[in-house]
Amino acid sequence: MSKGKVLVTGSNATRIEVQGSGWGPTGNYLNETVVPIMALISAGYDVQLATPNGTKPHMDKASDSAVHFGGDTSAYARAKDFWTDDSTMNQVSTLRSVIEETGSAAVNDPSATNVAQIVIGGTRRLTPDDALSMPSFGHAYSDDEIAAVANYVTARFGAKGSSLTARDVADLRAQVSN
Repeated sequence: MSKGKVLVTGSNATRIEVQGSGWGPTGNYLNETVVPIMALISAGYDVQLATPNGTKPHMDKASDSAVHFGGDTSAYARAKDFWTDDSTMNQVSTLRSVIEETGSAAVNDPSATNVAQIVIGGTRRLTPDDALSMPSFGHAYSDDEIAAVANYVTARFGAKGSSLTARDVADLRAQVSN
């Protein structure tokens, strides 16, 4: 039985703007993408990969090397096989479909309170089949950063964006800690 479901988000970007010199190639680093996913699966979690458009992330060519695995060619081969063949990497959802499947009340909250509280304190929600979890990020991000994330999420995925401020986040932190 699964310990729960973990959502991993990736990018579909194949190029990135480079300051002062146009555009350069980019993608997801092989080791930074598959090593955590493989560890989660090994620990008993179900992993769902989602990208903005629901296609498999592109691998950054610079990461396609055993060098990024401490020279361990076996670890590199396992990671490369996982990237190429594992269903986790090949059955990718869109971010929008994940939101639709799990409910959209939080992203349609005009105050962004729900989104901010989840970022601050994390969440664990039981479903008929399992549990969905997101860790707490309150210790890692400033009030300004959490407000920016919450405002982005409501604007991008909700019906209308919010205007949460750093002060609002500080007030939410005080409520969570009491």
